[in-house]
Amino acid sequence: MNTWKDLIDAWGGPHAFAASIGISAALARMMSSRNSVKADYWPIIVARAPQAGLHGITYELLASLKKGRQARAASTFRPGRQIASGVDPVAV
Repeated sequence: MNTWKDLIDAWGGPHAFAASIGISAALARMMSSRNSVKADYWPIIVARAPQAGLHGITYELLASLKKGRQARAASTFRPGRQIASGVDPVAV
């Protein structure tokens, strides 16, 4: 399991994940598509994972999913347009 989407899919998809942790299906779909889950939800995820048949879902695993997401985001970061030296940035 390397991503938040992997976790949600392993849970049975966004609808099952949502029902299990008490959020809307729309929010669960958004979490899956954004590949991000706020830490506010981590305690209930850890507590309810065994009931969903998922074992080994720990805070450490969730932190690694967050860290992995941040690393992927940093590796795809593309800075904005560079302003050439001597060019008025307001005029560009």
